[in-house]
Amino acid sequence: MKPELEQQLIAKYPKLFRDINRPPKESLMCFGAECGSGWYDILDNLCGYITHLQENVSYFLGLKEEANYDNDKGFDGCFHCPGVVFMQIKEKYGTLRVYWNFAEIENYDEIKSKLKKPEQLDEYIDKYYNKIESTIDFCEYLSSITCEVTGKPGKLYSKGWCVTLCKEEAIKRFGFDPDEENDDDEQIS
Repeated sequence: MKPELEQQLIAKYPKLFRDINRPPKESLMCFGAECGSGWYDILDNLCGYITHLQENVSYFLGLKEEANYDNDKGFDGCFHCPGVVFMQIKEKYGTLRVYWNFAEIENYDEIKSKLKKPEQLDEYIDKYYNKIESTIDFCEYLSSITCEVTGKPGKLYSKGWCVTLCKEEAIKRFGFDPDEENDDDEQIS
């Protein structure tokens, strides 16, 4: 991805990209988004959705009666999505891959101890995890029909090196129209 586009994502979603300066043993985000600029909009929408989950979606957890918390000082029963941190963003087999993790949940044990049903906390963490994973799966699908170079509608070509390209970029890359039969009567698909 072009550095200026990557910098826009980092500036717009600093929490998701907080590991961008960590060494490779801790996070592969130090290599940046290792994909073409054509997938910028897909990544921007993914980041926007994750940020929306973190800021606007919460689940109410039933508190034990003795857990009377002052909303300004403690946990009020509303559980928001834990922080999400990207570990690696790259192209693999012609499609987008996003590897991530939850940041450590502050006061996890304390929150769990205040709940009527402590298992609810893990259930809601799983719900957030599944929402994010499903969204990433959808973004991977979108990348298989979006040119990695231009962002135009594209096709996943898998003869030799896997790559998703629009027709114009495919002709540049292969030197012929890959959707039409070539001299060897083979199609690239």
